[in-house]
Amino acid sequence: MQVFKIIIISFILFSINATAESVEIEGLKVKFVSSKVIVSFSFKLDKNSIQTLKDGGKKEIIFYIDLFREWELLPDEFITGVKLVRTLYSDPMKKEYIASSFNGETLLVKRFKSFDSMIKWALTFRNIYIANMKAFAEATYFVRVTAEAKSKGIPSIITEIFFFLPSREFKIYKDSFHFIWKNGKLIK
Repeated sequence: MQVFKIIIISFILFSINATAESVEIEGLKVKFVSSKVIVSFSFKLDKNSIQTLKDGGKKEIIFYIDLFREWELLPDEFITGVKLVRTLYSDPMKKEYIASSFNGETLLVKRFKSFDSMIKWALTFRNIYIANMKAFAEATYFVRVTAEAKSKGIPSIITEIFFFLPSREFKIYKDSFHFIWKNGKLIK
């Protein structure tokens, strides 16, 4: 009976996820240059994550910027996308702020003089190229931006045994407006 109580209490403690409600994808904009789809947005961290970073923590956030085709009766179809991994690290003793960006091919590491400039650079995305629509069929499309951070506090053996426990600190997404690709033209 004692073991059962410990399991229930552990489940309750691990399933509390206060940060998921306060992170946000802001200002999602999709623009078209010729037949190319270009995306811009910014991401807002919650106060606890900001404070953890200011105190000398590290955070890795994965962003998926995906193009989907809308279907009426079937689930939406993933067409193509970009994955960006942003890692933020601060050392308040050395006053050192480091952010990196990895797109699957290129790793870019930058050092900053202030915490705010690191946050602004790492969480602002401008003119991300997604696709050239010329290769795709005539249909209705939209862009979905997903942001997630894996939980670091739960050992992997626990998540394997208790598969119902959350393995992410947060996972949110935001969809753009729907647009139509028809006769070689983009229609909003």
